[in-house]
Amino acid sequence: MKVRNFMRVKLVELDLRGKHSLRIAGRNSQGKSSTLKAYWAACGGRDFPDDRIVRDGEDEAFVELKIGDGDETKLIVTRTWKANGTDRLVVSSPDGARFPSPQSKLSALHSTICYDPRAFNEMPEEKKAQIVRQLAGLDFADLDVQRKELYDARTEINREVTRLSGLLASTPEVEAPDEEVGIAALIEEQGRRIKASSAREQAGRDLDRAVKSAEDAAQRVSVLREQLLAAEESHQRCLVTQANLLTAYQAMPEVDLAEVSAQIEAAGQVNAAVAKKRQRAGIASDLETARCQSAKLTAGIDGLDRARAEMIAGASFPVPGLGFDAAGFLTFNGIPYSQSGDGEQTRVSTAIGFALNPEIKNVLIRQASLLDDDNLAIVVEMAAQVGGFALLEMVGGAEDGDVVIEDGFVVGAETVEQAG
Repeated sequence: MKVRNFMRVKLVELDLRGKHSLRIAGRNSQGKSSTLKAYWAACGGRDFPDDRIVRDGEDEAFVELKIGDGDETKLIVTRTWKANGTDRLVVSSPDGARFPSPQSKLSALHSTICYDPRAFNEMPEEKKAQIVRQLAGLDFADLDVQRKELYDARTEINREVTRLSGLLASTPEVEAPDEEVGIAALIEEQGRRIKASSAREQAGRDLDRAVKSAEDAAQRVSVLREQLLAAEESHQRCLVTQANLLTAYQAMPEVDLAEVSAQIEAAGQVNAAVAKKRQRAGIASDLETARCQSAKLTAGIDGLDRARAEMIAGASFPVPGLGFDAAGFLTFNGIPYSQSGDGEQTRVSTAIGFALNPEIKNVLIRQASLLDDDNLAIVVEMAAQVGGFALLEMVGGAEDGDVVIEDGFVVGAETVEQAG
């Protein structure tokens, strides 16, 4: 790898052949991050999120990468950026043959060549799950659509179950017969008795008037002697009428309205209780129907979840123990991935980084000094196991074997610029 006039780098040359890891150390603002970014920018091109590439005061920046497997070089990437914003990319094979579409060739490698396992652990849960599904060849799209439809339908049914359960609980049980009492005949009898009662009352009023007439006639007899005969005749007629009316009145039985009124009232109470009983039975029936619908939808969801589990069980993951929960988020050994230990996350994310590109297994880890010794050892160990390479950025003091960059140069590497 050769980098010249890229951001803070003046000149850095690294021989990565035969190595599975390399630590780039040094103080801040000396060119460490720029070295890793040069690797990224050479492969990503216009996807690189920084437009200030050429070092201040220089005309162009240059990066050359020899990408391969162990000592074997598979691709040579040469990229030059001009200060005016233009750039030129050449991708060739070791024998000098150039690829006609160099960026297309690199685009297939871009995400893996510039892959940072720490960045994977900081991704949203949805993005993590998406990457692992792609690696494992899992497509849950149809299952997710079906599951959402069933889940939404069950949610609506369960709302109805909740409503009906509350309504049933608030509706008291009623002791009543199953059928209403017929009151038409009672009402007819009531009407007949009302007419009879009215007739009797009228007869009573007629009798009262006859009595009064007899009394008036008797008074007139004593006062009007001269009209005695006429008055006596009138008196006799009144007495006869009185007797007739009395006989008719006494022949009429007394009418009991209270009994039929009480029967009508009792029938109304019974019928109201029957209506409430039917209402409660209807609610209970609706509740049972809703519960059955909910159970069927739950069975459908369970079936889809089993299908998802079977797909996951048959998939090939970069690390054993990876899976997905019901929401589709990534899990490791049955628990949410975000709750896994640092060591587990480092091992999983590094394995994913190498699995994303099985031909050129490179990972770049910025701010690798934030990883503790155990996690750094995991990354280095895994790089060696898969025959890959890990480029690590370390801030602070250097250890034996580290490449130290200071003021844009590799410390200890004699260059023409330094010698001059």
